[in-house]
Order: sequence, then structure tokens, then C-alpha cells
Amino acid sequence: MAEHSGKAYESDAKQTDEKTGNTTPVAHSCGHDVHIMGLIGALEAFNFHKDAWSGTLIAIFQPGEECSGGAQSMIDNGLKYKIPLPDVYFGQHVLGVIPGAHVGTKPGAVFTTASSIKIKLFAKGSHGSMPHFGIDPIVLAAHIILRLQFIVSREINPNEMAVITVGRIDAGTKSNIIPDDATLYLNTRAYNQDVADKLHASIERVVKGECEASGCLKAPEIEYYDEYPLTLNNDEAYEQVSSAFDEYFGERHLKLPTQTASEDFSIIPDALGVPYCYCSIGGFKDYENAPGNHNPAFAPDIECSLDTGMESLVVAACSSFVRDIQE
Repeated sequence: MAEHSGKAYESDAKQTDEKTGNTTPVAHSCGHDVHIMGLIGALEAFNFHKDAWSGTLIAIFQPGEECSGGAQSMIDNGLKYKIPLPDVYFGQHVLGVIPGAHVGTKPGAVFTTASSIKIKLFAKGSHGSMPHFGIDPIVLAAHIILRLQFIVSREINPNEMAVITVGRIDAGTKSNIIPDDATLYLNTRAYNQDVADKLHASIERVVKGECEASGCLKAPEIEYYDEYPLTLNNDEAYEQVSSAFDEYFGERHLKLPTQTASEDFSIIPDALGVPYCYCSIGGFKDYENAPGNHNPAFAPDIECSLDTGMESLVVAACSSFVRDIQE
């Protein structure tokens, strides 16, 4: 996406507008560079103070979280057989929802499940002046979009969190042509796998029902992709890390607000069969006006985010070591 951070070190990657020829810096704008440098800093700290701890530290630089395939690709490529089995697994992400130089944790669910869904509707094209000879996929898509809104409000328990977003619709080429088909792109989020399963079943029911009601001659194609599991902190690991954060950070350790974003981080510890704890660090001193992740202006303040990222990883890791930490 376009980067409009105004930083001297903004992305070197450029995107060229085909019409104007103008170039714009582009970046993922989520803070993954902060995570990399935080872990490198933690490794340097442990390496410099080898006499202050004992144990085995394994650093995992995981790629591809943004496309949901990075963690799984590491498992598929034999990570389990390339590292010692860890006792506990830690992860972090920089966010704008807590103040800079603060760290946030919470018990239980940290991030939601997520699925993207591509739905192709098959109708019957016709001239715009002769709608009676066709089956209009755009009208069909409109009915589906409206019906989907009732799934969360009328089928999901109000005590449960659920989101259905229609983020894109592709259909047609001209104003006076009814196209043969239309494609919808959806995204779902839930804090409970049973709720996620119900969302998907209801979406499929609505789509198939509306297609049948419109007289479509072919069933819709429904494809799931970019799927993320629930990020669910282990109780014991959370208590261990939370206690260590309280001792080190004091008032700078906060309970992380409920987040509706998603992560593929948990795929690795789940595949290894080990407990995990995930935390977040604040990226902006002026967090009340901080841009959200994936905003063109998202560029965390360097000092507060890098220092806290490194410190939180060191403290979390030390909480599990047999050690004699010195001041």
C-alpha cells in the first residue's frame, strides 16, 4: 500500500501510476520491521550477558504473516526437526492502541480467527434494455450483501464477537450490459471457532438460497483462503509473563484491549505442541491520535517501540529460564 509516513527512512520500494507516471513509496505499514529489530536486539542482549542466564534461547524470524502462509510454510519445511523443542513460545506485535513504551498482555483469546472467502455467482447476461432475457448477478449480489448483515445481528449470540465484511465486488463492464457473473470477496472474524464455523455455514446457506431464488442455472463457487487460527494465550504462560512484566515494567504493563485483528503466529507452537504467550507493544507516544496498522501513515516511533520490543522479549524469555539475573 502507499506509504505517507513522511519519515526520512520511508520505504525505498516504489509504485508507479500507469496513467500519470508518478511514483509513490509503498510498504506493508504494519510494523514487522519493529519486530525484527526487537528480536535482534534481544539476541544481542542475551549474547552480551551470557553469564547472567542459563537455558536455550531459540529465535524464530517468521515471514509471511500478512498472507497467512508464513508460519505454516516453516512447519511444512521441517522447522520441528531443525530446532530443539521449546518449553514455551513467545511472540509480539506493535500496535497503536496502547501508549508508546508500554507493553500489553491478556489471558485467553488475543486475536480472532479470520477467513477470506471468494464467492463467484453465475447468472445470465443480457442487454441492459432487455433485463427480462437475463438473470442479473449484480441485483443478486446486492440481495446477498443485505442478507449477510442479518447473520451477525440475528443468528449469532449477542455475547459472542463476530464480523462479516464484504470488501470487494467485481461485476460488469458497461452501464448498459447485464453481465454473466459477479464475484464477491468476504472476510470473517470470530473469537470462537464454533462461531466461525456458524458464520461460514450461514454465509453458504444465504448465498446458495439467493442463487436458487434468482433462478441461477449453475451453483455458486465458494473458495476459502488466507485463513488464520485463533490466537489463544496459554493460562500458565500468560501468568508467568504477566508477572514478569509487572515486576519489570510496572505501570507500563497494561491489559491489552480486545483486538479483532488476526495472526498466524500460533500455528508454530500448536504444531510443536508447546504453550505460548503473545503480547503487544505500544508504538506511538501520542497513541490517542496514532494511526492504525495498515494506515498509510503507520510508522511507529523508533525509540519507544524498539526499546520496548527488545525489553519485552528479554523479560518474557528470562521469566522461563533457570537464571540468576543481575542488576
